[in-house]
Amino acid sequence: MIKIYYTVFEKPLPDEMFCEYLNTLPDFIKKDVLRYNRWEDRLASLFGKLLLKKGLKDMEVSDSLDHLKFTVCGKPFVGDFIDFSISHTSGCSMCALTKTGKIGLDIEAIATLDISQFEKYFSKAEWNKIINAVAPIDQFFHFWTKKESVIKADGRGLNISLCDFEVVEDSVLLERKQWQIARLDIKEKNIKPIWLMMKGSI
Repeated sequence: MIKIYYTVFEKPLPDEMFCEYLNTLPDFIKKDVLRYNRWEDRLASLFGKLLLKKGLKDMEVSDSLDHLKFTVCGKPFVGDFIDFSISHTSGCSMCALTKTGKIGLDIEAIATLDISQFEKYFSKAEWNKIINAVAPIDQFFHFWTKKESVIKADGRGLNISLCDFEVVEDSVLLERKQWQIARLDIKEKNIKPIWLMMKGSI
């Protein structure tokens, strides 16, 4: 079973409320939240951690993040039997947890950008689908979030080159391991993200 939590926001929290929430976290996570300069990023990071605490509590395990650890590649984990992934974008944070297999999550707010600089991260087939799509930017994010989800679920992050594997419909094969893809669309006011969740079969 997979549990998914999300929250959206449009303005800063009052300072007192922000500090109250922040103080529920251990010091090393507080520092991680406060390293961001923009209030939007600080709040997104804070909410991501609070959603994780909520998810752990609902799964009837300790919601304390004091024992949060990191792999050599920087992937956070809380134990051997729960995997989770956190992602946030402009005005939104999301967390997914599972006791079965590995999970990766990536969300992006669709925005206008010059996609030509990203060609090197895609296979020739993927890039042709992007540039020949009716809405190239939407198609770009369609592939990008899938790829980001894969490397998060794998656990090695950017140590894996995005051009080293190809997205085919609803699955990805990475080094002989199959990853299944599910798309989650959540429509909120002023936010138009693409949501994709990846779960590896083991």
